[in-house]
Amino acid sequence: APPIIFRLGGWPAVFYLFGALGFIWGAWWLMKFMNDSSTDMKEEAVVGGKKALSIPWGAFIRNKQFWALTVAHFTWNYFSYGLL
Repeated sequence: APPIIFRLGGWPAVFYLFGALGFIWGAWWLMKFMNDSSTDMKEEAVVGGKKALSIPWGAFIRNKQFWALTVAHFTWNYFSYGLL
């Protein structure tokens, strides 16, 4: 941290500064991007009694690559958290 932060409030000032910057960034994001409809991932309206965008869950469950990634992720997390 720059020395001026230490002179203004000591070592806790660094945490207060970055916490305040995080809240400012969060408020900016909330106002700018939270209600942006161009990045909306919601499903489209129901057309003719059928959803326009449906998620093929059965295809995920039957996919070997999906299970390989799931097992690899689970085992990596299990052992890495075990080493903490």
